[in-house]
Amino acid sequence: MKHGWLILLFTLSCSDPAARNTLRTQSDGQKSVVPEPSEENSSSGDSATAPVPNPVPDNKTQVPPTEENGTSVELEVKGISCSSSAVIAKTKKICEATVQGIKVKFVPLAEGVKVSRLAFYLHGDTAADWKNPFVVAPFVEWAASKQILLVMPLSTARYEDDKEGDQSYGAAQPEDAEKLAKLVGEFVAAYKTPSDNLLYFGTSGGPWFMASSYIPVVGGRYPGLFALSCGASTFWQKALWSYKDSSIRSKIKIFFNYGDKDFLLSGEEKSYAYYETQGFVVSKKVYPGATHCNHDVTNATIAFWEANM
Repeated sequence: MKHGWLILLFTLSCSDPAARNTLRTQSDGQKSVVPEPSEENSSSGDSATAPVPNPVPDNKTQVPPTEENGTSVELEVKGISCSSSAVIAKTKKICEATVQGIKVKFVPLAEGVKVSRLAFYLHGDTAADWKNPFVVAPFVEWAASKQILLVMPLSTARYEDDKEGDQSYGAAQPEDAEKLAKLVGEFVAAYKTPSDNLLYFGTSGGPWFMASSYIPVVGGRYPGLFALSCGASTFWQKALWSYKDSSIRSKIKIFFNYGDKDFLLSGEEKSYAYYETQGFVVSKKVYPGATHCNHDVTNATIAFWEANM
């Protein structure tokens, strides 16, 4: 499955465990899944992530000093260390690091600003929108105004014929959901944010993975608001938590955002119906005539989040 911002081919996944290492393409060709990346990927040199001359070596949120027994005391919430940095949205810093063995990019808030909650973006196949975060860039100013940390984990799965440096959430399986859960937990602990009001969003392969594996496997531990744009699956892994537990289920809301000419339309419609029948609060916005990802993502996602935060 190859993902571009406009419609390209998207590889579907299989629910049959015996066949799950063979993914069907639109043309009925086959490609094998490689669940583990064979080597670490290098960052893109795209213009959206131009290098910063003097990257800040650490990402720590500083709280103004207080007086205690006549002595100035500096309090801090330790964040995730920034191993390298670049620029996003023209002026904002974007950090890159490795957390729980996963490459991740995140947009730190201004010094002295405490993170209120976390938002995780799951990219499309080949990770073009991770290397050059053009989907996330329009969210940066809004996130800063809400004290939200934008986090972009790189998929831990890839297709056998992915090029060097490519990673694909469409190839991800339940074990990749468990890996991602460790990263989520690390960010929650590092920024001391609640673990049950997270924000999730993605395009194409990312939503496919969230609908098929992440929500069933991890959703009970890290619930939140899921905005799935131009992607969802036609099958769903067996849940590792009880959907009947309304105390957890009520913390999960799912928004499907897609065009009615999307070649993944079947998965989007079936996932919407599936989660609705399981008792989840689901909503959708359908764009007449729009093809794969050829419609608004930013405004629709923010509107969904703000209506439910």
